[in-house]
Amino acid sequence: RINAARCNEAMWRPGFDHSRLELLDVGDLGRTSVPSPGGGSSGSATGGSGDGALACYYCGALLWPGEAKPVPKTGGCKRGRACCAEGQVHVPEVQLQPAIERLWRDDTPRAKTLRKYSRQFNNALALASEMYDEVDLDGWAPSIVIEGKLYQQIGPLRPGEQQAEGFAQLYVHDPAAEDDEAVCRARHMPMYMKKGASNAEKTRVLELLGELQGVLKESNSYVKDFVHANEIYSQGEVTDAHFVIEATGKPDADKRTYKGEQAFTEVSVLAVEPRGGKVPKRSIMVRHRGGGLHFIDESHRAYDPLHFVLLFPCGDDGWHDGISLNPKGSRAPALRAAPDRSPAAAGTSTAAPGSTRAFVAEEADGDDDDGDADAESDTSSDEGESAAAAPSAGAPRRKKPRQLSTRQFYAHRLHQRAPDPKAPEALFRATRLFQEYVCMSYAKVETQRLRWVSNNQATIRADLYKNLRDAVTAHDHTTGDAVQAGKRVILPATFSGGPRNMHQRYQDAMAVVRKHGRPSFFLTMTCNPGWREIQDALPPRTITRVRGRRVVEC
Repeated sequence: RINAARCNEAMWRPGFDHSRLELLDVGDLGRTSVPSPGGGSSGSATGGSGDGALACYYCGALLWPGEAKPVPKTGGCKRGRACCAEGQVHVPEVQLQPAIERLWRDDTPRAKTLRKYSRQFNNALALASEMYDEVDLDGWAPSIVIEGKLYQQIGPLRPGEQQAEGFAQLYVHDPAAEDDEAVCRARHMPMYMKKGASNAEKTRVLELLGELQGVLKESNSYVKDFVHANEIYSQGEVTDAHFVIEATGKPDADKRTYKGEQAFTEVSVLAVEPRGGKVPKRSIMVRHRGGGLHFIDESHRAYDPLHFVLLFPCGDDGWHDGISLNPKGSRAPALRAAPDRSPAAAGTSTAAPGSTRAFVAEEADGDDDDGDADAESDTSSDEGESAAAAPSAGAPRRKKPRQLSTRQFYAHRLHQRAPDPKAPEALFRATRLFQEYVCMSYAKVETQRLRWVSNNQATIRADLYKNLRDAVTAHDHTTGDAVQAGKRVILPATFSGGPRNMHQRYQDAMAVVRKHGRPSFFLTMTCNPGWREIQDALPPRTITRVRGRRVVEC
């Protein structure tokens, strides 16, 4: 009765538009009357999935009705809350590799084997190793849970004495003694397969390893560069150049050549200076032998493609420093050709397709809501590095463009766009490999936020916590830990999960209780993955049976 009274009070409040009410079928929950999305317009100017689904006006991301917000002066078009920050985020689409994409989409035994052992296949074919602590849950564990910090490492192109080949080294083995079956067996040995796997399944795994390895040799730009670098090293000692993968962008044309020949796509050739020139920060050295394993910085553009080779078989860049946001209101290049129903639409502008640095000369006609942008800059530049040259005296001061944050990049990439037969869908069909990618993305976002807080203590006015810091230090002395090691970093209340954030949430909850009294109910909501609404929103072949229950694979 109380809930019914509250509902009636909201519906009959002055100004409530009853003409926007329509019946909404929610399957097993029954039917209810809710405001129709977009004031009676259930479509989008950009189309959608073809079945009336909402799509973001700026980037084409598929939206649920609850997350769609209206775009002014567009004839009822909608935008998402977190997909593209009102057109400011334009991330190039993942390049399509037809052979691997076909395996992700098909329903053949080979394709099912790939999806079943997606993580094992990716780890066997990866160019760099990933280190993390995975939590082993008792019993059935449908999700991947990791803890601690993630690390990626890469070694030299050739193994040391009495060392087995692994990762990138398996792609650059001696061509004179090439034996693809032996290489496949070497990749298959560390693969963990479930108990009771049939001989037919093991045979399919070996065949798939050979096929995927051949495809990556032909399509992956990093594999090609590593093979070519190994050939150069094998011809003799290289003393006049360094082969590196720079952190923030592909090399220019003059940096791709070695001794006058076009050599590389992703690897830069840096000449060795007489006085010993330094390799740029966060770059990856491509070494022939020795030197052990080197860590890859999480802000490096190759962090994603070096490990997730089956998700990015052509070597698409991940997030890195230096990607600028577009002006608010810009539309993705693929959507600019779509008909614009806006009565105020006038003129178009162009930019280089697929360029994350391109600026689009479009005026934003949206509202001033900037809730999608990060409150904190997620740049990982070290302290002391110059971000931009100082303007000359008397020259007008130009506003520095804001950088694309880690969260904005991965939020854009993890949004599913309108179905396109030619668009790659490996990311959303990779089952547990997709879960690993999502965990890695979240860990990278948290790492960049913590790095920003550590490098910007003055910006958040951490000196206001001086008395608290002194009290903690005094407590350390009284407990016997007189040596203060490391650097103390103050986490502000805006950092989700931090002690001040949790204390603030607790105080807010207690304030609600003081104002409105103790809660009467504690409600929980369960979800059945077999509901028609969920099945209709999923692509084909993403539902499987586990222990007699229908569950979502990815």
